[in-house]
This record gives sequence, C-alpha cells and structure tokens, in this order.
Amino acid sequence: MSNDATEGLGKRTKWTVMVFMGAATLDGESSLVTAADDDIKEMMTVGSDDDLHIFVQRYDQSDVVSRFKVLPGRLEPMPIPEDERRLDSGHALATFIEASLGAAEHQPGDNSLLVLWGHAYDFAFGRTRTRNGAIDAIDFAELSGTLRELQHRYAQRLIDTWRPQPGGALPTLDVIGFDACDVATVEMATELAPYAKLLLASQVAVPIPGWPYHRILDRLRNPQGERGQDALEFGAYAVRRYCETYSDAMPVSLSCLNLSRSGDLAAAASGLANALVSLLLRSDARDLVLDLFAQAQTATDRPYIDVGDLCAGLIRECQDDAVVSAATTLGDLLTSHVPPVEKNRDAQQRPIVIEHGRNAGALMRLNGLSLYAPHLGTDDPEETKDIYNRFQFVRTAVWSELVHSL
Repeated sequence: MSNDATEGLGKRTKWTVMVFMGAATLDGESSLVTAADDDIKEMMTVGSDDDLHIFVQRYDQSDVVSRFKVLPGRLEPMPIPEDERRLDSGHALATFIEASLGAAEHQPGDNSLLVLWGHAYDFAFGRTRTRNGAIDAIDFAELSGTLRELQHRYAQRLIDTWRPQPGGALPTLDVIGFDACDVATVEMATELAPYAKLLLASQVAVPIPGWPYHRILDRLRNPQGERGQDALEFGAYAVRRYCETYSDAMPVSLSCLNLSRSGDLAAAASGLANALVSLLLRSDARDLVLDLFAQAQTATDRPYIDVGDLCAGLIRECQDDAVVSAATTLGDLLTSHVPPVEKNRDAQQRPIVIEHGRNAGALMRLNGLSLYAPHLGTDDPEETKDIYNRFQFVRTAVWSELVHSL
C-alpha cells in the first residue's frame, strides 16, 4: 500500500504483486485447477527479485489452501495460520495482503497490485465448499469492508513509523485487478475507490487461461528505461497485452479505470438514474428505455449494459432534455482527449476510462465501463437484490429502483 494518495500516480519503481486465487471447483462451474497451475508456471518464468515481489494464496478447497512467494523457477512456501484460511469473513484476504507486504518489506511509495483470480458472479468472488457443505466466498460489499479495516490498520502503522501524509490521506493499493468476469462496473469502481487508485477488470467473460502473467509481470521486472514502470503505465500495458493474447475467435475486453474520479462518476450516474426515473413516471417512454438498454447489453444473457453505449443511444433517440443532459455529462466523463499516460500522469486530469481494449468486432460497442441491468440476464434478480443493494453506489443512487422496475 502507498500513502501518497493526494499526489499524481507514477513516481515509484518497486512492486509488490499479490494474487489471491480461488481455484476451487463447484458444481456447474468450469474447473480452474489447470488454469491456476498454468498461471503460476507463467509467474515462475518471471519470479521475484529485489524490485518485484510476487505472492500467491491459492484455494483448491476451503481446507486445501497454500500461500507462497513466487521465485524464478520455484515456489517458496509461506505458513498460513488456521484462523487465516476462511474466506467468508474476508480475514483470509486481509492477512494475505499483510503477510505479503511484510515479506516484501513494502515501504510507503512502493507500488502494489492485488489480483483477485477466479469465478466472480452474483456479486461474490472465490467460492469454495467447506467440510460441512456450505459455500464459502467473499462478496463484494464484504471485500470493501475488509480493505477498509486493513487500510486503517496500515495507516496506524504508518503513523507509528513515519510522518503521516499532509491532509491525513489514507494509504491505498495502487492497482486492484480482477482476473474474473464482468467486474468493470460503476458499482465496483465506486466501491473500491477509497482503497485503490486503479481498477483493472473486464466488462465481459474472461477466458479460462486468464491474464498473460508471463508478459505483464516481465514488464515490471524488466521495465523500459531507468525509471521503472509506474501504475498508470502498467495498467495501460496490461490492457494491451491481454487483448492481443487472444485471437478474434475468443473475444476479450479489459479496462483500466481511474478510481480517483469515482466521486464524479457516482454523481453523474446518479443524475442519469434520476432523470430516467422521472421520465418513466411522467411519460410513455418505457418501451424506448427498454429498447436502448437491450441495445447496450454487454453480452448475450449478461445482466449488464455498456454505459457509453447507453448514453449515446439516449442522446441520439430520447427527446427529454433532462435525460439528454445527464447522458451527455456521464458520457463525457468516460472518455476525453488527453496525452498518453507516458506524458501525463495526473489522474485528476484523466477520464474514468484510462485505457480500454477489445480484440473483436463483436465487442465494438463496448467503451470500458458497465452498469447492472438485471432484467437483461437469465437469473432471478430477486436472489441477488439484497447483496446488490449493499453497494455504496446503490445506497446513494436510485439505480437499483430503476433497473429492478424494468
């Protein structure tokens, strides 16, 4: 973690990489065991050195858990106390992060990357089955609570050891990445904003091989130039390498999202939700709104819409001035013309979508950021409504009211 949250991104060279792998296989899920083995082998082709420290915690089942440091060509086991293994409280993730930062001798100003690897659906991650048959997982609201507690513990440690930052800025991770499906959303961006500077995630399904770890981690170990790889450059680089790894026959997309603008994002998305609710209450525009939502769906049967595509459709086809104004504000926030990350590292001057890539024509309508639209999916939205309503964005906006009414 870093305690320079008030400054621009990109002054540091040392990296601590933490990969939390939910490789357990449940009924109805694709097996991740071989994929986990392959990704760890890719990490070993790079391995840790003085400026790059790679750690993995892997769950094959709730009672089969391993933690290790990845070295060139081999794994160095690390102990895991019994009380640090359970997923459902978030304690396992927090202790893994703390153990990794400690083992790396991570200092304020060093870079950090946390990757959450595995199946993510129904707003939860890392499902495994306990010995008594119950499902153990970390839901996304629980994830933010875990990071909040960790952040405050780490901040206290900084105060005890170093002078606190001017203004009392809390330490954050530099990058949180999801090697998992459908997580590049407004809800996740606003939920994780207090705890990270960047979010790396996909709007659509992630193929079982996942990220090309051998390529993206090698850039951290062998950066171009003497300065090293900062977080912004890493995010943009990871997007490009991921998208070019897969052929057109396997469409993929990845986004690097600027979480420092999450307050603006939440306000703009809330403004659009309010305008749409007002429109539906006083007009017969329901069929138009439903049609535009359907056109903006990220993928067949998935309960998400692309924010940019929805905004473009509303601007083009809706006659309501308030809706058009709100859609314009939100759309403008997603993207703008700025210098490349190599020349401008001030996150506050950059759009929400710092870098977005896709590799196939089928994904051309994607613009890097999604919103939940349960009526478009195939699952019963009532089963996940309670957990969805725990998102910070949903607690302060009427989006849930809008989309569940559709």
